[in-house]
Amino acid sequence: MRVPAGREVLSEQEGVTVMREAPGASRFAAWAWWVTAGLLAVNLGFLLWRRRFGAEGVPETLTSLGLVVVTWAAARKAWRNTWALQWWEVGSGHFVHVIKTPFSLRREAHRVSRLVVEIHRDDDDGDHEWTLWLHGEGSKVALVRYSDEPREVEHLGLWFAQRTGVPFEREALTVTPAPLAVATDGRAG
Repeated sequence: MRVPAGREVLSEQEGVTVMREAPGASRFAAWAWWVTAGLLAVNLGFLLWRRRFGAEGVPETLTSLGLVVVTWAAARKAWRNTWALQWWEVGSGHFVHVIKTPFSLRREAHRVSRLVVEIHRDDDDGDHEWTLWLHGEGSKVALVRYSDEPREVEHLGLWFAQRTGVPFEREALTVTPAPLAVATDGRAG
């Protein structure tokens, strides 16, 4: 079976396949997060500069604190996408998610009993999100989420199921998402 789109296989030895996101996809994500963090930092700088010249009060303080948190989170995500390496080690009945940063190495090991695709309505717009879940011994871990293309979730699930040897439940992919109900007063319900 072909490697899922946007992914590459690094090695296949002793029944373990090592797969990661393709470098182009992670570079684009890192670039997007750095731009987002930069724009947030500029807004934060403007807000703090404005506060220095008399704009004080509870709303300005709360906005500043909130913007600090969001800017920090975006910068952390950008740094992680730039410097961290992530890959999956997939073998018969097991799955290991490895995250290596310049300062640490984290391995999350899971025993796999089945893979399941679920569909969720994201918001009132009727957008849907397909999630590939790994079910193990008393645990449930979200592997990937896609909101635009359920076939990518299906391909990745089939690829993982083939390498782990566990069942892949994809009934959610065959069900057409139900449209939003519209209330009689014109509001979505």
